[in-house]
Amino acid sequence: MRDPHSPHDDNPAVNVSWYQAYAFAFWAGMSLPTRLEWLSAAVPESWAHPYQYSDELPDHVNYGSRRSGTTRCPSRIGEDGCWDMTGNVWEWVLDWCGPRPAANGTECRGLADCRMALGGGWKSSRAELVLTSFCPLSPASRLDDVGFRCVQLPRSNGHAQ
Repeated sequence: MRDPHSPHDDNPAVNVSWYQAYAFAFWAGMSLPTRLEWLSAAVPESWAHPYQYSDELPDHVNYGSRRSGTTRCPSRIGEDGCWDMTGNVWEWVLDWCGPRPAANGTECRGLADCRMALGGGWKSSRAELVLTSFCPLSPASRLDDVGFRCVQLPRSNGHAQ
């Protein structure tokens, strides 16, 4: 059954735990990005603003419950090969919020037990769209404003490492 907050094939997948996102990326021969990789893709090196676009967000940025769910992913991409990294869905990354992995359970006992999601989602406030902010979540969390994107693994001799 399709999630009502992500009703089309070209909408981001939501209600996906970190474990599910990681498993999908592995199955596809890819990975979840690290926080640094995600930030590098979100903002060109020369960018001086705290937001991906500028101090003024374009109309297509989906945040603040302006719409009742995710929006379709645009067919065009940004100058660094990525698009729509602010708003729409928080995106899982590989990084833990702290120095040690989580124990069994669905509740974070502290930041060390949480995985990161970046970028803000369709329910996020304007303040949460700052590129340096992150959402600490239990890796078992499945939310209607959290999804993921994959990155290609380095290739050696034509095979993923």
